[in-house]
Amino acid sequence: MKRVTVVRCPKCGSTNSGEDEARSLCDMAYMQCDACGHGELVDHYTIGFDWNLEIEVADDATAIPDFVSPLNRGDFMA
Repeated sequence: MKRVTVVRCPKCGSTNSGEDEARSLCDMAYMQCDACGHGELVDHYTIGFDWNLEIEVADDATAIPDFVSPLNRGDFMA
């Protein structure tokens, strides 16, 4: 097993999420989920806490899961 960091939507857990560079500003990134539409302008600290998640995958795995655990209700930084 190896640990990897994935970008996931903190609301629904979709790994089909990431930064929308066209909507980002200076030191703030606009993070967007393509699955549920959740999006927010956040700083890099919030990205690390709300949007990034370390998971374990098999050593021979090349794909990440479509969904992982979202944040618990009330744990959002924003």
